[in-house]
Amino acid sequence: GAIRQLTRLDGRGFPLSRADEVAATVVAADPGRTHVRLEATLFERRVRAAQATALGTVSGAGVATVGIMLQVIAPMAIVSGLLLAGFTGFQARRTYRRDARHAQLAIEQTLDRLEFGEPKRRTLFSGL
Repeated sequence: GAIRQLTRLDGRGFPLSRADEVAATVVAADPGRTHVRLEATLFERRVRAAQATALGTVSGAGVATVGIMLQVIAPMAIVSGLLLAGFTGFQARRTYRRDARHAQLAIEQTLDRLEFGEPKRRTLFSGL
């Protein structure tokens, strides 16, 4: 049940659906105790972020070059190219870090469920 939660098929999102590979290793430590290790690799997400940054940089340089060729004020053309390059790099990094943070949180929550059990579901009148 805890491993099933890695992909969150309960309708609360899919934090590890973007992971390239998810691996679980279970080793018996002593009678009644086990060691569980969960890993997720996000290599393709990192490659896509780097590609988006490179594409933004090339596009920014192209915008600046075209602006200068069309005799737009040179500083304005250069600044617009730098803004485009900087924004795409910032957005790619932000997206990758968000996905990595969500994957790490999903793994930690799964390990918590394995260690402490499923949390009790509260209902509207559970405190009565």
